[in-house]
Amino acid sequence: MKVIIDLIEEIREAIANEETFTFLAMLLKEDEKGDLVFAGEALINDCIIEDEKLQFIIRQEPQEVNVGTVLPLINGLPNEAMMYPVILKIGNTSHDVVGFGNALEDKKFVLFMQQQS
Repeated sequence: MKVIIDLIEEIREAIANEETFTFLAMLLKEDEKGDLVFAGEALINDCIIEDEKLQFIIRQEPQEVNVGTVLPLINGLPNEAMMYPVILKIGNTSHDVVGFGNALEDKKFVLFMQQQS
């Protein structure tokens, strides 16, 4: 599980706070060998802080959330909020973010979640 401070550090180190990067959710699942493999992806449409969690939300909407939208939301948080978990919410289901990545050419910042068994 990743927390807000992990996200802030990764955005700074990996993409130098580049505000035009959009967020992408990527689903990983275990194959028969126990390795994590790609299982799907979706653009993230919204981001809110609610119930002591930073929630990235996936809906069937055309809008995208970018780093320039999220950084002001999280940079002004009090210190105790830096330990809030980062989750992906799809419908009524929440998934822990287990890692981060980026696609520099496509200007995407990736949030990885693992498929629940």
